Amino acid sequence: MIRHNSEQLKFEAVLEGYEAELTYQKQGSILVFDHTHVPAELRGKGIAKQLVEFGIAYARENGYKIKPKCTYVIGYFEKQSAALEDVVAH
Repeated sequence: MIRHNSEQLKFEAVLEGYEAELTYQKQGSILVFDHTHVPAELRGKGIAKQLVEFGIAYARENGYKIKPKCTYVIGYFEKQSAALEDVVAH
């Protein structure tokens, strides 16, 4: 359901004909998660959370740290801070 679009620097999910995405910027070994978009038709289904978790797994598997910039991602990181200490960029 979720895939990494490395050309456009985003993680994306297409569901019911709509696309949700988590975009990022690459700064050396840091991925700056800068924007999450879930169309109104897909909201309330946990898609944003799945995108963030997919991005975190990608970062861990590939040796990146994450700098949250998007408000959704910042909130997610605040709630899960202990579990994400290994991947957050300081």
